[in-house]
Amino acid sequence: SEKAVSEYREYFMAISSRARVSSAAADIARKEIVKISKERRLKWADDWKKNEFNAFFFTTSIAAPVAIEVIFQKDSFSNSELEIVTDYLEFLNKQLSKTRLVKSNWKTDNKSFDYAVFLYALGVISHEKKYKENAIRIFKRGIKELRNDGSVVKDSGRVGSALHYSNKAVAALV
Repeated sequence: SEKAVSEYREYFMAISSRARVSSAAADIARKEIVKISKERRLKWADDWKKNEFNAFFFTTSIAAPVAIEVIFQKDSFSNSELEIVTDYLEFLNKQLSKTRLVKSNWKTDNKSFDYAVFLYALGVISHEKKYKENAIRIFKRGIKELRNDGSVVKDSGRVGSALHYSNKAVAALV
């Protein structure tokens, strides 16, 4: 459910933040990443196309911070753990790649930038140049699509939450 994914994202972001200042917290974050990788968390149900935008958004909102944490702790994982984690992140990318958002070269927004952050991090982790190149392509397209005032066209048109989503999109660019 969306609530469970949102709560998990908050939990993971909290342990990941603490991992920067505490070796014990870093160990907890690393173990959590291995655990969710083995469990294949965020595996989509068969009817994911009914709401592919939410599936995409919630997956990238967790996949990106997890991949970034893997980069921070890459040397702390055993070779077998890193293989499990990399396989899991590539599995998530395969799911994300099936969406119309990725296939159709959609106009950039906060979701596309989160995906680009995830892709670039996956490229760093896996040493696969194709992921980094695709991420850079998304970022370049997004920068080109920005308005003169720096706002994101697609996100700034969202009534009631335009500022939130515009800030989220720009944060990924920074």
